[in-house]
Amino acid sequence: MSSSKIPAEELKPFTCSYLIDGHVYDVTVFAADWEDCAERLRAIGHTGAVDGEQVFEATMPKADEPLVVSTDGRKLH
Repeated sequence: MSSSKIPAEELKPFTCSYLIDGHVYDVTVFAADWEDCAERLRAIGHTGAVDGEQVFEATMPKADEPLVVSTDGRKLH
């Protein structure tokens, strides 16, 4: 199945690593399986672009849970 045809709910996080200037770094790639992950890494190598610095990350609650967000690091209840 082509990567573009895989439903988002079937994607799992895979940890991938790369070497630059003697240091190893890692990235997370969401894919269906190892083969799909390798295909996505090849696509990143050919067509990947920097879109901007990530300044915020959040885990979204399920539909029946409240959304609580803090942009200044405060713990909210």
